Amino acid sequence: MLQEDKTKALNFYEENKALFKDCEEINRQVAKELADIKLAGAVKSVETYLAFFSEELAQQKNALGISELFKTELYDVEKFAALLLWLLQQGVSSRAILRTNLLHDFLRYHLFTLDQEESAIRQLYVLLAQFPEAKKLVVQAGKVSCDERGFESYSLDGALHREEELLSVQVSAAPLDFTPTEENFAALSKLFGQPFLFAAVITPTVPENENWLNALKRSLNHESMLTKELPALINLIAVGQPAFLKELAQLVEESTVEQLIALNSGSILHLLPYKPALFEQIKSVNVEKYIQQINISGASGPDVIAQLLAMLAVLLKHHHPSVGQVFDAVIEKLFDHSHLADDIELMRQLKRYPGWAIHLARRSAELQQQLEECIGKATEQSSLTIESYQLIEDTWFEVSRKLQTLTYLNSQAKFDFYDKYTLYIRIAQACFKKQGSAFDINAFIELLSLQSPTQPSEDISEYERVLLEILTAIDDELIRNTIIDKLEAAPIQRHNWRVREYGGETAFLKAARQGNLGLLTNIAEIKQQSKSVMNKALLLAAEGGHWPVVNYLCADTIKLFTRRTICTVLIQAAEQGQLTAVQVFCNDDNPLPPKKILEKALQGAITNNRISVVRYLCQLTGNSLSKEVIERGFRLAAKLEHWDLAEYFCSLSANAPSQLQIEKMFEHAAETNCLELAKRLYRLENNAPRQIVIERVINKMARVGNLEFISYFCGLEDNPLSRSVIESALIEAAANGHLPLVKYLSNLELNRPSPQVQGKALQASIKAGKQDVIAYFCSLPTNRFLQGAVDFGILSAVKSQQATAMQFFCNLSNPPSRQAIENALQVAIKLGDTLAALYLCNLPTNAPSRRIVEQGLLSAVKGKQIALVQVFCSLLSDNKPRKPVLELALRKANTTEQIAIVDYLREVLGKPIIIRREVGTRLDGSLNRQLDSYGIFGHKQHRQAYRKLAKGSEELAVKDREHQLTESPSIA
Repeated sequence: MLQEDKTKALNFYEENKALFKDCEEINRQVAKELADIKLAGAVKSVETYLAFFSEELAQQKNALGISELFKTELYDVEKFAALLLWLLQQGVSSRAILRTNLLHDFLRYHLFTLDQEESAIRQLYVLLAQFPEAKKLVVQAGKVSCDERGFESYSLDGALHREEELLSVQVSAAPLDFTPTEENFAALSKLFGQPFLFAAVITPTVPENENWLNALKRSLNHESMLTKELPALINLIAVGQPAFLKELAQLVEESTVEQLIALNSGSILHLLPYKPALFEQIKSVNVEKYIQQINISGASGPDVIAQLLAMLAVLLKHHHPSVGQVFDAVIEKLFDHSHLADDIELMRQLKRYPGWAIHLARRSAELQQQLEECIGKATEQSSLTIESYQLIEDTWFEVSRKLQTLTYLNSQAKFDFYDKYTLYIRIAQACFKKQGSAFDINAFIELLSLQSPTQPSEDISEYERVLLEILTAIDDELIRNTIIDKLEAAPIQRHNWRVREYGGETAFLKAARQGNLGLLTNIAEIKQQSKSVMNKALLLAAEGGHWPVVNYLCADTIKLFTRRTICTVLIQAAEQGQLTAVQVFCNDDNPLPPKKILEKALQGAITNNRISVVRYLCQLTGNSLSKEVIERGFRLAAKLEHWDLAEYFCSLSANAPSQLQIEKMFEHAAETNCLELAKRLYRLENNAPRQIVIERVINKMARVGNLEFISYFCGLEDNPLSRSVIESALIEAAANGHLPLVKYLSNLELNRPSPQVQGKALQASIKAGKQDVIAYFCSLPTNRFLQGAVDFGILSAVKSQQATAMQFFCNLSNPPSRQAIENALQVAIKLGDTLAALYLCNLPTNAPSRRIVEQGLLSAVKGKQIALVQVFCSLLSDNKPRKPVLELALRKANTTEQIAIVDYLREVLGKPIIIRREVGTRLDGSLNRQLDSYGIFGHKQHRQAYRKLAKGSEELAVKDREHQLTESPSIA
């Protein structure tokens, strides 16, 4: 049947397969026929692919230059075989192909199919064997080891050999080399897509290949690339080849960048360092929304972290306020990818942010608070449910994982982890706090699903450990007795639980750590502890702030404790204000701790504002603190704003701070605006600041405008500030433009500044240009001192040619006097300031008199200032110059040969204008040399001739001038 009609026979076989299950020969023959058909189909497919590749890659000259792109087809056996055949057709030798890593990578990709009869590896070489040009490659591949670790005995064709029979070939990827034509670019892009674009970006291209670069740029900036392909490519290059990000940034156009920003694409952040203008666009967007978009994008976790780090670097460089927000986003992402937390480069980038350690500590506190709130909320009900416990446990797992990540990021920080037993303790304590005596320890243990032991054992079960931990954590007699009964009764029968270690600590130490005084008493009644245990217990109790336990342990004697333990606990007690504990270690029955320890304890008490401890340490009879220590403590108390402590140090009968130190602190209080400290120091009975210091400080405060400080000392009824101090302060405040303080000092009922000082203050504000202060003084009832200051102001404004200031003074409610205006006008004339002169002459009030204006006109003529002459002659007011003065000015202008002024004044006076013709002072150069050669007109004669000519042509009337021109052609 197979020979007559193969297709019909095979169909019959498939339909009646069950009939042939025992016919081995038929089954074998059918299987062979099916394999041959499958192979023929595969060969035909390879031939089709080969023809397609030959046509598409016709422009590619260096065949091996694109071989790295073939790895994109490793999954497709037929297509990969066609690509290998194309290499052979292009003249690439079998040896060269073996030296690339193509065949090695193919085997690695399909290594999991190696033990299968129809593996992809065997299929590849069976297909290649059907083509004569590939037979040599197939034979050589069968002799070369795949060199994969653990599979060295397998050749590249998947066959197993003895290891010594196989050769090892040194392989390396062939360098990328594209033929730079637009047609080849289109073909490669069509065949290999994104991997080709990646390769094209990282392959150096000479500028001469402009068509290739343009094609690459068009492809990258195409609209279809924006949503997925281009962001993915940017991310890929940022992770795999970050050195080429600059080249990629040059290829991406600004319009594309804007569209990526509009899409909130996080990939664009990788280009920030290479596109400075991009930062301005990123800065304007909502950073929070941008981060949200990055998180919900399809990018992988490491890609998102890389994008956020790029944004962090640029925002740090430009001191952007949202940099902390981006830092927190990186940390949040690292919680889900904790394996990246030990990356040295990542840590280096994170630590560029100055507040990195603070942010990590804050995040740790938030996580621990999250767990505490979860425990508190779950235990609000009358009894803990299994659902509530599971919620706590889930939260604990999440928080612990995140805290572990924070520890990787900052190994020096100590983040409080909850191990499982600590978690049980916290839940039990929360339940006990809510339920009190109704807390059912049996129900709680049952809720934890802990398996109770069935018989006594030397090993400590989890059930027993939890009982012991709760026993040490909760100080309640009923619970204590219940748990002790459980520990000592069957099935546990742990009668030595008091001395047995649980997790490295005895019950006594655990009770000291938890501050469980009831259990400590119970244990101490039965067994006395060793000296080392007592020392450790005291340190644990003090560290946890359990001071009743500390007092209990020290009740009989402190001789059990080492000096080091005593010193450590003393400092902690002083810091926490535990006077009883401090007294225990410093009483007369025991040797006093060393001076350095007492000084450190004093410093801790001052830092935490523990005044009772400070008083006690300062009054110790056996150890008088030195003056230096007291002064250091005084400065520290003042710096920390612990006013009672600072005042107490000043009141000490012995070694109190010196007056110099107090005065320095008084000045410091003023500079830092600590009025409360200044008040207390001012009212000291001993060593109060001297009056000269107070006055100096008041002047400084006036300079900075500290109204609150000055008003307090001005308002003292028992010792008010003197008038001279107040007046000096007024001048300082005015000079520095502090209007509220100026108003306050000017309206004091007691020791109000005199009018003369007000004038000085106004003058000081004028010099400094403080217009609001000037306006205030000018609004006061006028007096000669204020008027004199205003007059000074207008004169200064004109001298410095400040038109705005000049107008300001002239528009005051108390304007400058006429004398001041006239003086200012004279200054303006000297400076040639036309605008100032015009403004002053046209003032509605106190304008300069006609006499001054006329003097100004003559001065302007004398100074050859035609603009000023025009100003004075154009006045329309009563102070316009009279005609005789104008005539005089004209004569002066004639005398000094000021032709422009003469013409202008003649026009003003209504006289006819003179028409002049200039006579040069020099003859034509060539003519002059010719006359000189004839001895006519030497230099002296030349000058005399000019004078005669000029004299005959001076200021002739128009009709006379015309007559002279007709009668005297030589002159013309």
